[in-house]
Amino acid sequence: MAPPKLAYFDRQTGKVGYTFDILGCDERDEFGNCCFDWRDMKCVLVNESTSQSGSRAIFQDSPIKT
Repeated sequence: MAPPKLAYFDRQTGKVGYTFDILGCDERDEFGNCCFDWRDMKCVLVNESTSQSGSRAIFQDSPIKT
């Protein structure tokens, strides 16, 4: 079973870290995970009708290229 792909915010450094490898990432946090400055992220909330409650957040025009 593959580990989950998660993102986390570090309030002290202002960085967003990721628990998975991102191609072309040149900055790592103290855990060795890829990270980017929070100010470089642009999040758009998209409401979708699903069988589960909640919303999905999409980071458009972010440094992450998937």
